[in-house]
Amino acid sequence: METVVNQGLSVRKRNELRRFGFSFGAGMAILVVVGLWKEFGSWVIIPAGLLSLFHFGCALFRIELLRPTHSAVSFVGAVLGRAVTALVFTLVFYLLFTPIAVILRLCKKDVIANNSRSPAWIPIPERQNDPERVRRLF
Repeated sequence: METVVNQGLSVRKRNELRRFGFSFGAGMAILVVVGLWKEFGSWVIIPAGLLSLFHFGCALFRIELLRPTHSAVSFVGAVLGRAVTALVFTLVFYLLFTPIAVILRLCKKDVIANNSRSPAWIPIPERQNDPERVRRLF
């Protein structure tokens, strides 16, 4: 059972927001370091640095301020995840399965017909197939 602290956030949610604040802040700090190393413009370095400081500070002192950012990043991640999943599965289908099916058709090989010539049915006596037998199992 989750305990609720005075800000109205459960301990689990607070820990999740704290981890998010530290990881997002670390990501922005890495962007700042790479930006300084590769000489990005200040239009990249300054906002990334401010975001990094904000998220580290909120993760340490005011966790509830991270809720809007966490919600926005989670939403963007979910949308991108669905889009990438659809794209990857589409590519796998059309670049892997479709050529295999075309090659098998050209070779006149029917895998489904080859595997279904002998039925895999198990004969069951009529007394075991009676619907009354399973009416009240429990």
